[in-house]
Amino acid sequence: MLEPLELAQAQQQVWEPDWCKGSARELDLAALLKWLRDQARAHPLNDITSADVEVGLSSIKLGTGLGGDGVAPLMLRSLPREGKRDLAPLLNACEWQGGWPRQLLLVVMAVLPKEAGGSRTIGLLTMLVRLWCRCRKPHGRKWTEAVAGYFDDAVPGSSAGAAAYERAVLDETAAALQVNVIEALWDLSKFYDSVDMGRLVVTALSWGYPPQILVMLITTYAAPRAMRIVVCLSAGVSPSASVITGCGEGCNMARAMVRGMLQVLNEANPAVQLRQYIDDMPQKGWKGPQVRSC
Repeated sequence: MLEPLELAQAQQQVWEPDWCKGSARELDLAALLKWLRDQARAHPLNDITSADVEVGLSSIKLGTGLGGDGVAPLMLRSLPREGKRDLAPLLNACEWQGGWPRQLLLVVMAVLPKEAGGSRTIGLLTMLVRLWCRCRKPHGRKWTEAVAGYFDDAVPGSSAGAAAYERAVLDETAAALQVNVIEALWDLSKFYDSVDMGRLVVTALSWGYPPQILVMLITTYAAPRAMRIVVCLSAGVSPSASVITGCGEGCNMARAMVRGMLQVLNEANPAVQLRQYIDDMPQKGWKGPQVRSC
């Protein structure tokens, strides 16, 4: 029987090939980040405020898993008013530098079994990084509202269940109109783990994603990752590909990567529409006497 540390090291060997195959390795990740920091300083956002920090802290679940810093949400919530007030300039300073202090860079990757076999990972970020994600969430939501296509179901106020219900209503409507329907349910295997960081930067910027947020995300995605089994951690992996599952902006990064492709495919064949809910892509086609265009 293997010890937890041996299992953690074995999981590292499973996931490392996926995380270390991106073009950012050849392009020099440091040079990419330097260029992206210049873009961020040329297009600055408004500073994070104490009010943003208060809202962000209140939105983090108290029972959430802890990252490599061991800081729990309750610790930050329990700070006196002066302590909370100091968090905003700290986060703003990190944004201005375009990266995180070394102490915040370790990402603990929890390994979870999948019902169909195999495993998946979820990243446990350090608490200040999570707080920053919550503080900048309004900017991500604003970008979503501007960029999301009609085929995008992973938008605020929606859910996987709501998207499935809408598809079922369309199927019943088609049956009532005597329209033939065929549907394929595509599930992109290891989608997050296949995202190349270099391509992500270019694509996200082309869709107008704020570079000041993007550089902090890429710094987080490129941070060392350690697999965790029980309380044991593997050796660190320095990735050049992969969006971290569990990151608050992961859905927007997925949107940036496939938005253009979906628009081109749907415009090329309007009667066979491909939709998106993160890494699930149902494709539906209609044919019948009542159908002119879809």
